[in-house]
Amino acid sequence: MLNSKAMNDAQLLIAIVEYGMNDLEARAYKISLLYLEKASKLFPNEVHYKVPTGDPRKSYIFKHCYKLLRLHGQELLENDIKLYVHAQLDILKHITQGQEHPRIAPDILSGPKAWNRWLLWKRKYDKIKKFSSTPTVAQVINKNREKEALELLSKTKMFFDMLFQPIKREDIVAGLESGDFWLWVRWGKVSYYYLLTSPLVKDWLEKAKVSLIDKVNFDLPAYQEGITEQVKIYFEKEFKHEF
Repeated sequence: MLNSKAMNDAQLLIAIVEYGMNDLEARAYKISLLYLEKASKLFPNEVHYKVPTGDPRKSYIFKHCYKLLRLHGQELLENDIKLYVHAQLDILKHITQGQEHPRIAPDILSGPKAWNRWLLWKRKYDKIKKFSSTPTVAQVINKNREKEALELLSKTKMFFDMLFQPIKREDIVAGLESGDFWLWVRWGKVSYYYLLTSPLVKDWLEKAKVSLIDKVNFDLPAYQEGITEQVKIYFEKEFKHEF
C-alpha cells in the first residue's frame, strides 16, 4: 500500500499532465494536498474541504494556495512550504486550551494575517532551533543539507534506474535534448542537487548557452551549500556513467 506522500506525489503528477499546469499552479496544488494531509492529522474530528473531481484549479483550496504564492511565492522558500502549512495549523490548534478551536479552512493559508502568523511563528522556531543546538546554526544547516542532498540524489538514481533499467549516459543526454528531463525536474523526480552536481547537465547548459536558473527557478545558493565533499564522492560512485 502506498503511503500518503507517495499517493500525493502520484496525484500531483497526474494532475500536472492532465490539466497542463504551469509551475506556479503545480506548486499551489502541491500545497493543497499538503494542507489536506496535515489538517486531517492535526484535526481528525474536523470536516475538511476536499479537492473535487475534475480540474483542481477550480477548487476553494487551490484558490487560496495560488493566492499565497502569487503574493509571497518569492519570499516563501521551497524548503519552508511544509513548515508554513504546519505553522498555520499549529497556531490555531493552540489558540485555546481544550476549548473549541477557530474554524479550520483553506483561507487560513493566505492573506496578511496568515503571513504575519507565519513570520511570528518562524522567528520563534528559528530562535528555538538556534539555542537548542550544540554546534553552530551554520554547521547544523550544512549537515542537514548534506543529508538531504544524499537522500534526494539516491531517489533521483532510483528514478533513473526504474526509467531506463539501467541508466546510461546517452539516456540523460537524450532527455536533455528532448526536454523531457526538465519535466522530470518539475515533477520532483530529479533533484536540484543533481542539477548542481551532474557534469552532463553542466555540459548541456554550456552548449545550449543558457544558465541553470534560466531553466529552473529555485533557491540556488541554499542547495549549493549541500554539495559537500561527501556528496561529490557519493555522486561519482552512484552516477559513474557520467564521467
